[in-house]
Amino acid sequence: MRAAARRHLARIERQIEHRAERRTITAKVKARASRRHQAGWTPADERLFREHVDHLTFERRGEIEALS
Repeated sequence: MRAAARRHLARIERQIEHRAERRTITAKVKARASRRHQAGWTPADERLFREHVDHLTFERRGEIEALS
């Protein structure tokens, strides 16, 4: 059971990180649409990504707590 719970938690973490990354990239593209193209992942992008991770983790806290 513990191994299954750990795998499920790992899957949730991956889902949260992938979704946060997609949200960050989408926001980045929208913000830069009116400015010149700027490549790379900036510290501001990393902060936004972490905010998305925190928000998504909070949304799934019940599921995470149940598995922990």
